[in-house]
Parts: sequence; structure tokens; C-alpha cells
Amino acid sequence: MLITLTSGGSRGDSQPYIALAHGFKAAGHRVRMVTTPDYAPLVEGADFDCRFVNLNIRSLIESERGRAMLAAGGNPFMFLRRMRQLLEPFVEPMIVEAKKNFAGSDAFVMPSSGAMFGSAAFEWLNIPFCTALMQPLAATSKFAHPFFPPLDPRIPGAALYNRFTYAIADFGVAAVAGPVVRRALRGAGVGKDLHRSSESIKRPLLFGYSPLVVKPPTDWPPNATATGYWFLDLASAWTPPAGLVDFVNAGPPPVSIGFGSMNNSDPAAATKLVADALRLAGQRGILLSGWGGLATAALPDNGYMMESAPHDWLFPRMAAVVHHCGAGTTGAGLRAGVPAVPVPFFADQLFWARRLHELGVAPRPVPWKKLTAENLAQAIHEAVTNKEIKIRSEELGKKIRAEDGVGVAVEIAENYFCTIKR
Repeated sequence: MLITLTSGGSRGDSQPYIALAHGFKAAGHRVRMVTTPDYAPLVEGADFDCRFVNLNIRSLIESERGRAMLAAGGNPFMFLRRMRQLLEPFVEPMIVEAKKNFAGSDAFVMPSSGAMFGSAAFEWLNIPFCTALMQPLAATSKFAHPFFPPLDPRIPGAALYNRFTYAIADFGVAAVAGPVVRRALRGAGVGKDLHRSSESIKRPLLFGYSPLVVKPPTDWPPNATATGYWFLDLASAWTPPAGLVDFVNAGPPPVSIGFGSMNNSDPAAATKLVADALRLAGQRGILLSGWGGLATAALPDNGYMMESAPHDWLFPRMAAVVHHCGAGTTGAGLRAGVPAVPVPFFADQLFWARRLHELGVAPRPVPWKKLTAENLAQAIHEAVTNKEIKIRSEELGKKIRAEDGVGVAVEIAENYFCTIKR
């Protein structure tokens, strides 16, 4: 069976799907991976068919429109509208290109980014598919949609509010992305809209995080499964710079600080804030500049800076991990079994930040817009010195390392693909 997967968005949005690609290959399937040039290094040498779309995610994020989209992250509807404005020029070319990239495929795994465009584009290709998401996006009365603020469960009507947030999110996505997708489909030669098929009630909904982190709600549909995280192990094939190894070994475990694909208008000021926080907390730090969030110009004396490092190499060597709470980075930190310091920017990052604190593996989140050297230092100090946080982090990390999220997801998907009638 030839199974095609795609990945896009930030690195944390992409690595899990590349991990799934390796999982399907190990299960004996032929695999095609369609991704952007940003992640060519992650698939180079892989024993499957790799194809690249004409889209550079990092350049988009660092563009004026990309920055405007990130700046609107606190407002889910404004965020979606600006995402549409950012991606609209690329939708029709990508759908046309999909015909070529998906040709001959027996099945397809639709990622989180595909949900923006709905199932119509993929049903048009007449290929069986399942949905693989990094956030708990199946409607429930137990908690609000990850992009919406929570409501205290003791408040009357909280369960109704929770379910309503999913309906509002679906409506917002349809209203924002629907016209773009319909125009793109017509431009690609599809004369009419495709309707949701009855197969959708059986199609697997795979969630790539641990059920220990978000317990599956009892009112989820039977086709929804939290499989465990989809980790892509990179440490064994990576040679760390000598300077990094020397820094790590030169004293007590440092604190890792990085905000992934998040960028800001003044990286130097952000780096000074981080440096001041490390000094106030009395900690050494490894600063990950990522996609422009931090700058070498303000590197502190007690710090070491690099663009990125495999999380499975870096995080287990840290005293704590300060991060933006993207789904992928959150999972990597939990797996390492070290305390987190949540600094969320927007969207589902706020949800994961709250979960880290509720699980007892992190101090109270410090949102990026409220970040100061003082409150970051206080959070770092608590994460490093609080014994309960350390013990809970270690215990949860051990349990997550024992899970096989990729194996569970592959088994569910291939069982469905093998039984569905074309």
C-alpha cells in the first residue's frame, strides 16, 4: 500500500508527521512524504519517496503578513483571517500540485494544517484518508476548544459553553477558509462543491499526544483516539558542536530557552530580557534563537546560543525548559522528564501551557505579552528548585517514554485503510 503524508507549518507541526511516515515504512508500506523545503534536512536519506511543494514556511512567517498573523494570535478569528490572507495565493497552486503529488496513492494521512481546507479537497482526489491532529479538536463538553479561553467547570453552563466553542471554531474556519477553497477547487477543475461523505463517521481521528496529558473525554466519538506522541528521534544522527558540549559540562545543568517559530519585532530586547532573567534566577542558559525570536547581539555571559538542537538530545540534559508551548515542543519536554516554564504566545499554546501547570510539571504560565525579566526569573527559579515539580516531571516522562504513539496510530490507520471499500 502506498501511503502519502504531508507536513507543513512550524517544525513542531512537521516532525510528528515525518515520524508517522517512518512508522508506516517500518510496518511494510510504501511511503510518500510531501513537505516544504524547510524540512528537507529532516527527510534527507529517508527510505521513502520525498517531494517538496513550492512554499517556504519560514519566509512566510518572517514576512510582514506572517508577523501580522502571529500578532493576531490572541483573537482566533483575526488569526484565521490573516492566515487566509497569508496562504490564499498558494491554495490553488497547491491543490493543482496535489494531483501530481498524490497520484497513485492508496491512502492519505491528513495533518492539522489540512483541517483548514476541510475534507472536500481531499475527497476530490478520491483517496481514502484519516485525520491526524496534534490538538484535541473533537467536540466535547469536558473542556473548551484549545483556541478558546476556558470556563470554570463549576460555573453553570460550562459544559454547554465548551461544546459551543467547537461549533464556533468550525463555523469560523468554514467562513474564513471555505470561499478560498471553493475558488481554488473550481480553478483546479472541480465544478461543484463536494459534500461530507458518510465515511467521515468511521474515519479515524488520530490525536498525536499522550492520553496521560489530556484524558480522552467520555463523550468523544468512537473513532477518536489519543495515540501517544509521534516522536521523531534525531539525537543519534546528530553531532553536537564542541562548544555546546563544553558548556553543558562546565557546570550544573543549564536551562534551555527558546520559542521555536515564534518571532518578534525586537529579538535583541527579547534576548536581553532572557539574559536578565537568567542572572536574577542564578542559572546558566542555552538560548535557541529559532526563527528569529532571539538575537546573538545580546548573548549573556552565562549563556550559549544556537539556532536549534534536537530536543531528544538537548532537553534531557537540562534543569528546565522554557518554551512557547507548541504541541511538538510540549511533548518533547514532557518526554524528557524535566520541568517546563510555559511562555505561551497564542492559540493552542495557551491550552498546553495550562495543562503543564495542571499536571504539576510546570509553574503557572507566563504569557509572552506579560513577560518580564522578573516574572520569568521567578518561574525559572520555581521550576528548578520545586521538588514536587521535578518528581512529577520525572514520573510523567518515564510513562510517556514507555508509550508507542507512532505504533498505535499506524495500526489504527492501516486497519482502516485495509478495510475501506474504494
